[in-house]
Amino acid sequence: SIEPFIKSGNHLSIDLDIAADSTIAEVNCENVNIESQQVLKELEKMQEKEIKNQILMTIQKSQKLGTDPLQFGEAFRRYDNNEWKKLKKDWSKHFKEIEVSIHVTSKIRLTGTKSDKVKIIN
Repeated sequence: SIEPFIKSGNHLSIDLDIAADSTIAEVNCENVNIESQQVLKELEKMQEKEIKNQILMTIQKSQKLGTDPLQFGEAFRRYDNNEWKKLKKDWSKHFKEIEVSIHVTSKIRLTGTKSDKVKIIN
């Protein structure tokens, strides 16, 4: 979800809440126990961190270029249409200054199979 805020002094901010559900189809290594809840929690945390980093890099690049592919402007229009009418005149300037908070929750729902290395006998 995208939740915009206009703070005092027309300071714009966006909260992004992202929920990622994933499945591990197959693991091809000997030292990863996908049946362990601790391992799954570690994998979820790693996934959360990677998703957050990728989104942050995308937003930073977009702000640098002055483009709004995630449609933050549309979120502000829905949030406060009267304020949006003032902001849209200089949207690329305002967009570059938006403070973004990203919150990612990852959950591994299903795990598949684990296969050990195959030994080839001549």
